[in-house]
Amino acid sequence: MGRRTIDSLFDRNNLSNVNDNFFELYQTINNINIDTSQEIEEQLSNVTEQLKSYSKELNDLNLVGLNYKMGEDLFNKPPEGISYSNYAEITRDSYFSGLNDRYSSFGNNKITILPGGWFFYKIKIDSFTENTFTMVAKILKGASVSKVQYRFLDEGQLIGAATDFDLLDAENNIYGGVGIQIKSGKYLEIRFDNREASSNMVIENPVLFEGSEIKATDSEIKNIYLNLNRSNIQNNDTNQTELINHYSVPVKTPNEFEIKDHVLKDRIMTDGKGNFSVNYDITTNKLTGGQTYYVDIINGNDSNDGLSEEKALKSIRYAVEKSKDNDTIFIKEGTYFRYAGALFAKDFNKSLNIIGENDKVNIVIADQPNWNKTSGKTKVYEFARSSVRNVINIKLNTPLKNVGSIDEVDTTTNSWFTDNTKVYVNVNGTPNDNIVPIIAGTNFQVSVLSSNIYMENLNFIGGNNGVQLNMSKGNKAYLKNVNFYHSNPTFNGIAIVGGDLAILENCEASYNSYDGFNYHVGADGSLPFIVEIDCLAVENGSDKGTAGVKSNNGTTTHDGVKSIRVNGSYGRNDGGNVADVNSGTQSWNLGCSAFESYQGKDFQIASGAIMFLDNCTGFGSENSINVGNTEDTIYTRMGYYQNKLIAGKEILY
Repeated sequence: MGRRTIDSLFDRNNLSNVNDNFFELYQTINNINIDTSQEIEEQLSNVTEQLKSYSKELNDLNLVGLNYKMGEDLFNKPPEGISYSNYAEITRDSYFSGLNDRYSSFGNNKITILPGGWFFYKIKIDSFTENTFTMVAKILKGASVSKVQYRFLDEGQLIGAATDFDLLDAENNIYGGVGIQIKSGKYLEIRFDNREASSNMVIENPVLFEGSEIKATDSEIKNIYLNLNRSNIQNNDTNQTELINHYSVPVKTPNEFEIKDHVLKDRIMTDGKGNFSVNYDITTNKLTGGQTYYVDIINGNDSNDGLSEEKALKSIRYAVEKSKDNDTIFIKEGTYFRYAGALFAKDFNKSLNIIGENDKVNIVIADQPNWNKTSGKTKVYEFARSSVRNVINIKLNTPLKNVGSIDEVDTTTNSWFTDNTKVYVNVNGTPNDNIVPIIAGTNFQVSVLSSNIYMENLNFIGGNNGVQLNMSKGNKAYLKNVNFYHSNPTFNGIAIVGGDLAILENCEASYNSYDGFNYHVGADGSLPFIVEIDCLAVENGSDKGTAGVKSNNGTTTHDGVKSIRVNGSYGRNDGGNVADVNSGTQSWNLGCSAFESYQGKDFQIASGAIMFLDNCTGFGSENSINVGNTEDTIYTRMGYYQNKLIAGKEILY
């Protein structure tokens, strides 16, 4: 996605003179949150011309600079069926503090408040780096006595009276303020008050930013953790074809990138404006010629032959035992625990297709829990299980907090403790099978392959690594819609070692103890060529910047491995978000974003590595680009980078 910064000028005391422009800008802000990247470019271009046309008229006034750029909207818009508090928990929102509402409802980016009701939205401001805020909202419906206000609060006390927002655009009923001063307090409360009205109040798409800026919100930032119904945001085959036709110009491989005849040669397309797509169908790499074995945790039975859905097996373990090279294992929706002490055999050595029915196929390195109330405790439940490394809420895809004793569990909601014989949890109720103790052990590990492996629609949870592919020269791996979460301490989400080629499309590696995506040379000296397309890696590296300099990354290549990443998002990882190291290592990154590293490094190279950045974006870290050694070289073309620390060379190409 292209990134642009547009400088514009507004007179805050004469905003009525630019109402029409302000309304168009507001519409653009909200549309950008859901449109495709091409539509964003077109709208930004239009806004640029609009701002040019009227900033000349204001240049003699008392002006306030207003940057229009990508940012984080602090006013949450939860999907239907998720409360504001749950959404904040899922997305790890550090700003949301609470919601005080009555007779209100929300959905489709609208808030509806009945007569006598209110909607007071509170955020934390004590960690703001600027002493101003900006809020804009459109009131679709409201009485003259309906109020749009803000108020500052401290712990347990109000600070002054509520203050009315300005009516910025009377014709379109736009309320808000730009660069409002924060004088005191730890909290800001945005208040939509309909208590005195006799009719409904309806608010559309309120937006809230730190500072004196209105920004186009990047949905990747706020919703980066939200993995509910991911299929809704993927292009279907028709849309993908239209997209490829629109992005009609092939991107040439950089001259200095060593591998010229790679799998994506002439298949990476651009619109010429810095947007990219990939014309490649990974599903053509499925193995052929074998049988299909079906697995169904709900209706299956391991005494069946597994050769039809009606006679499906119950456990993955038995399907693997029955299968031979080139067979397919088709896994129905459900959560699959260890069975008879195993999920997959550790010395996995078969070239198979392993395909899930949809995105709700969970493969968990855990025994199915049987929770019982702990005697003498108020909220604690227990399960007899040793070697527990973590406890995960599978439904929310979040870990519980590890505390130091059973008593502490009893007083701490969403916590766990183990005495190495039993595991104890407090989830403020009776835990179900979604509360899972992850144990030490391997989830899925390939040791030898006769040819290739293909995987699709699988969620691997836990493990020493979540998935480990130990390949040799001649082996290839293809992964589509495969996710790797919550690896055990000192392990990665996915580790690929050796082989000829690994392509990962729309895969996610998040919340892992070490790296998300990790790639190394093989034991036989083979160097896998790595391709990541539309992949995501966030919150990897469990230390979160608290244990000094560590290299726990979102995605990382080593040992001379070559890679291409297209349209990936990598953020909030302990170390460098995108980190490539060692002499001979090269990566070509197109349209990727990296942000908010706990150690302050977005795109990082060291020890002789070379990196190419084509219209990538880095923000929210101390250094968007970090070139650590004099022998390192980074090539950049277009893009947006807030800060750079370059000990080696940067070459514009």
